[in-house]
Formats: sequence, C-alpha cells, structure tokens
Amino acid sequence: MAHETMQPRVVLFASPGMGHLIPMSELARLLASPRHNCAITIITKALTVSSSEKDKGSFLSSLPSSVTVDFLPTNHDHSINSFKVNDVFLSALNSLPDLREALRSLQSLSRVVALITDFLSVDAVAVAREFGVPFFVFFPTNLMALSFLLNVTRIDHETTTEFPDMPVIQLPGWCVAIHGTDLGESFQDRKSEAYRMSLHMAKQISKADGILSNSFCELEPALANILKEDDPSHLPVYTIGPLVRSISDQQVNMSGCLEWLDHQPSGSVLFVSFGSEGTLSSEQLVELAWGLELSRQHFLWVIRSRNGSSDTTILPEGFIERNKEVGLVVQSWVQQIEILGHISTGGFLTHCGWNSVMESIMSGVPMITWPLYAEQRINAKLLVNGIGVAFRPEVQDGGVVHRDTIAAAVKELMQGEGGRDARKKVLELKTAGGKALSEVGSSFKDFAKWKSSIVM
Repeated sequence: MAHETMQPRVVLFASPGMGHLIPMSELARLLASPRHNCAITIITKALTVSSSEKDKGSFLSSLPSSVTVDFLPTNHDHSINSFKVNDVFLSALNSLPDLREALRSLQSLSRVVALITDFLSVDAVAVAREFGVPFFVFFPTNLMALSFLLNVTRIDHETTTEFPDMPVIQLPGWCVAIHGTDLGESFQDRKSEAYRMSLHMAKQISKADGILSNSFCELEPALANILKEDDPSHLPVYTIGPLVRSISDQQVNMSGCLEWLDHQPSGSVLFVSFGSEGTLSSEQLVELAWGLELSRQHFLWVIRSRNGSSDTTILPEGFIERNKEVGLVVQSWVQQIEILGHISTGGFLTHCGWNSVMESIMSGVPMITWPLYAEQRINAKLLVNGIGVAFRPEVQDGGVVHRDTIAAAVKELMQGEGGRDARKKVLELKTAGGKALSEVGSSFKDFAKWKSSIVM
C-alpha cells in the first residue's frame, strides 16, 4: 500500500512525569476518535510508569486500540525526579537516538504526518526535521505560563535583574501580574543550570511549526486573542483544551471513597490532594490536619506515603478517630476525576497542577490553592486573582500555613459568600469549556485549523 493511502499516524513523544503523560494520552484519545481517525504512537520512558506509579499509569490500557505505546529503554538514566527540569530535560535529550530509530521504523511502515512533544522534549525538533515531519509542541498548562516562556529570552536580553528581585512581571494580555517568586524553581537563579536549560527550551520552541495548548479561549480570552493573532511573525498557537480524563475510564481500587461520598450531603465535602508528587513537611501536615478539624467541614484527604512509611503516623493523636463522622483519610492513590465529579464534592484543596485544575473546573468545583513547585504558583495566581474560582491561604513566616488560616479558608469556600461566588464562576467556566469542545466551539475550531496545517 502506498503511504499516501495509509491512515495518517501522529507520533507523541512524552517526557517522564504523569503531568505530561496524562494530557498527552487525552490528546491521543482525541486524535484516535472516529472523527479524526488517526493512528497514534505514544513514545515515552518506562520510568514514567515505574512500579511506584503502576496504578496511576494503568489508564494507558484504556486508550483505543489504534493507540500504541512504545517504551524507550532507560539505560541512559539514573535517578529521575519527574518535577526537576534538569532531570527530565536530560532524560529526554538522552532518548533522542532511540526516538530517531523509533521514528525511522514507524515511517518505513506508516504515513507519519506529525511529531508532537511536550515542551521539555523540544530538542526532538532536530529529529523531526531530519525525517521531514512537521513538528509541534504540546503545552500542557495555561496560556499565561506559555506566554512567559515565549517571552523569557527577550526578558533575559533586556535585564540582568534576578527574577525574584523584580517587583512585578506583567505581560500583554495577562489578567493578573505576578512576582518573580511566583515563577518555577528554574527561574529563581539565573546562574543555575536549570535556568540555562529553560532558556534553551524556550529558544527551541521557536523552531516548532506551532503550539497546542491545553487551555481554552474562554478561560484566558485577552491572552488567547494576542497569542492567536494572524501574524506570520508569531508562532501559531492552537487552544485545544480542556483535555481531561472522563469518568469511569478504568476500574481502580478507590478504598471505599465513592461509597463514603454516597453517604455525605450534596456539595459538602472538601477533597484534599496534592497530586502524584506533592508532599508537605511534617509541621505543615499537622497544621493542615488541625485546620481541617477546626473548620468543622466534611473532608476526604488523600495522604501519600513517603519513603515507605505512612504520613498518617504524623497526624495529631486521635485525629482520625475524632473526625470519623465527617472525614475520610485515604493512603492509597484514587481516581481524582471520580471524586471531583461526585455530587457530594463541593470544594478541592489542590497543589494546582494543571491537570487537577482542568478536572476541577470541568467538574464545576471551586478550589483552595496550595502550589508546591513548577508553574503551580502562576496557576494559583490565575485562579485566585485572575479568574476568581479559588482562594489561597496566606503563608506565614517560616513558610507554613497556620491551622486557623486553613480553617478560615475552608469555611469560606464551603459555606461563605466568597465560596458561593467562586462556585458560580467555576460553573460558568465548566459550561464554557464544554462548549469550547463542541462543534461550534473555539477549541474544536482550533483543532480543525491545526489539522488543516498538516497533510492528513
């Protein structure tokens, strides 16, 4: 069969880390749907779904049969921290020879029409150019973080001031200004290797044929208009979100969470989770526990284990027993989208990873933000000060949020006027996000525009 008559194949190259693999997988699901009818190959590292994350990676098995997953060898890698830019960037860089061979094999057997990578794997542009394949960058978070990355090389040339010393950073189209300390760890020291790598990635992104963003125009309208201007000097940006997992993709041991939620009043439960990588200090865990107890609100708290020991041993003595009528503490991983979509869930205390943010918005659940790393402080600023769907408790001296502050934020979100306003706004965005994906919506049209830019 001539390649011209073959089903088009899109190759997705995902760097290690669930925050990248999950939305990449949803992009694969979209491309493989009957409407788009593409064959998909996801290429990633086996360490992305290591034994400690095998439950979280099982969603790969739920993808359509036209999606195949190829795991590259990990012999070049040692200890990979999936939220350290240096580690992930070097892992992706070391994988380029293996990616080259994989793409060579795929191209000999199928009609590869595009290579899409996340922004930490942009050095793959050289491989795409070698094989004459259009190259696109998938940006799994919001347009605000994207616009900073697109402007950081210019800022680097214009000033030698360290970002934490900048009183304010405000770019065209931003609905809120940020401080330099709101940026990720890579931008806190301009002499660091992580900063050098981030600048390199920003420069490599400019070589792409376009950017696909997991956001939608109605979420960041002014910035979307600027980034999507029809200007040949601008890199094309396509907003194709919200890409979120659907409920009941898979059967996961939920440790009785759903059954417990079934017995709670509608909209009464605060879901507390810090994602697959987030951890708190022992002192902060204790303050959070007291804050939840003092708030007198219903809660479902997912606590991760660290170094093989349970964080529940750090909780105040008698905490679980005292709160058993209103609270459930879970030590195993749960399927977040199921909990957020439950009628009893009325709030979400989150680390502000963008996957979590999108799932919360599309479930109509307002948030308390607790950013920990990467671009999460930007996400928090956007949600709290820009969009108005979340609260952020104030961090006191020593970097700890005190129990009284936590209790006040929880009560305001779950029962206060501010919480009602945030809930109204997030429900409006849920509707807007659903419409964006419909046939008359902005994301649907942008995705069609992207498809027309490549030979399908």
